[in-house]
Amino acid sequence: MHWIIQQSIFKPGNYQLLVDALDALGIAHTPVAIPNGTVEMVPDANPAGKVYVCGAIKLASIARDKGWTPGSFLNDNFSFDLWLAQLGSQLLNHDIACGTLADVHTGRMETFSSVRPKITRPLTAC
Repeated sequence: MHWIIQQSIFKPGNYQLLVDALDALGIAHTPVAIPNGTVEMVPDANPAGKVYVCGAIKLASIARDKGWTPGSFLNDNFSFDLWLAQLGSQLLNHDIACGTLADVHTGRMETFSSVRPKITRPLTAC
């Protein structure tokens, strides 16, 4: 299986650990960039056979459009709500508060450690 790895989205040390591990295992891989404002890989890779991508949502979209399998882990099951329903209290951060930004009470901002958007639309090219 060939790996396509998006550059500049991981901490530099973590990116190098991944590349080193793939090299040590003899797994073919291609580093790519996706310039801001585009949905194109540089360089445009087209490996034969099975392809796995490791990167952001845009790279998962490119993999889907190219018909790569397994492609990415981003699919209809990639949802915190589904994981919570299946794993309950065994899921990391199972006790989080979910809601819209309009529902956030600014008087409780000290209780927030992070805010993350929820993907509520089908995966499309950005």
